[in-house]
Formats: sequence, structure tokens, C-alpha cells
Amino acid sequence: MKNIGVDYLPLAFIRSENCTGSGKQSKT
Repeated sequence: MKNIGVDYLPLAFIRSENCTGSGKQSKT
């Protein structure tokens, strides 16, 4: 589970930045 969290953290961060800065905060 920890592995997924670490892998998901950077993934969501990069994806959010690519999509929209606002999305990052919304996803968090």
C-alpha cells in the first residue's frame, strides 16, 4: 500500500500540473 501511495503522489502531482494547477489542490 505504501508503494502505491508513493507512486500515486508524484503521479497525481504531475498529472494535476499538466491538467490544471487548480486540479492539484482539488485532488489533494
